[in-house]
Amino acid sequence: AVVSTQSTGKIWWSIEKNGEALILQMSNKIEDVRDRNEGEKRIAKTGYWAPQLNLEDESSISFRTLYDYIIVDTDQLNIKYNFSKENCKKFAKIVFDKIARSRTYNYVI
Repeated sequence: AVVSTQSTGKIWWSIEKNGEALILQMSNKIEDVRDRNEGEKRIAKTGYWAPQLNLEDESSISFRTLYDYIIVDTDQLNIKYNFSKENCKKFAKIVFDKIARSRTYNYVI
């Protein structure tokens, strides 16, 4: 699960968590953060991974507030990735629910 957002300066951000790392990317092109992971094209077991928009909302949260929430408040760096419980969809819900102005991500944990 990848959470992509655009700041007021027309910079696109993506933040995601997998079994190896917590990855933050930024670019002035959405394709760089949506379609690539650390510069490489996203690949799924069945071929190229095509992103899907599941939910969108406006936000006024600052990057610093989001950083503090992810790193300090919820300690996501030290939560070990687990496919069934502590997975990328749960991480996406945590991030989306923090930055979204009026909606929540209805992923059942």
